[in-house]
Amino acid sequence: DDETGDSGQDSGEEDAGEDARRPRDMRPRPRGPRRVVFRPSPARVSIRVDGSPPRDFGPSFNSIELPPGPHRFQIAGECCIDQDFVVTIPAGNDDYILRRTLQYRPANLIVYSSVSASVEVQGTGSAGASRGSTGTMFPVSLSEGRQRRTVIVRAEGYTPLTLQIDLSVGAIVSRRVQLVPIAGKNGENP
Repeated sequence: DDETGDSGQDSGEEDAGEDARRPRDMRPRPRGPRRVVFRPSPARVSIRVDGSPPRDFGPSFNSIELPPGPHRFQIAGECCIDQDFVVTIPAGNDDYILRRTLQYRPANLIVYSSVSASVEVQGTGSAGASRGSTGTMFPVSLSEGRQRRTVIVRAEGYTPLTLQIDLSVGAIVSRRVQLVPIAGKNGENP
């Protein structure tokens, strides 16, 4: 007998070892890096992976090979609020699709009037309504890069004014409005 306790002779029994205890999986085992395919929305963004320099997403950069495990991604664009997140890439042979929808940066609106009034920007799509007052700038959420929104300006004793305003991501838009007194109010005659 040698040091391992094996006499070197065949006992006639088949030694199944670990393979007998583990069910056989016929799929090939994942080895090495996995292709991560980017699917950002909107697509005009740059992407950083694990602290690397940012690269513009597009035909020349739409995927990357990464080993399984946690990876830090940063997605940025002029139109959108930046995202910084960690995703654990699982082992696998198929492409791993990384989808991210970025929120558009708000537009900023200022409505000027000779009287103090409330301002309401009606919501549309995924962007809800926004409210403010005349003479102050307030953010307006957008569900697209450019949107035409309905704005209602109201003041007690005045006829509400409804107008359409074109807004775009990150822009500051200002409008001057003239509210009309309701007949018989504020000393006006019919």
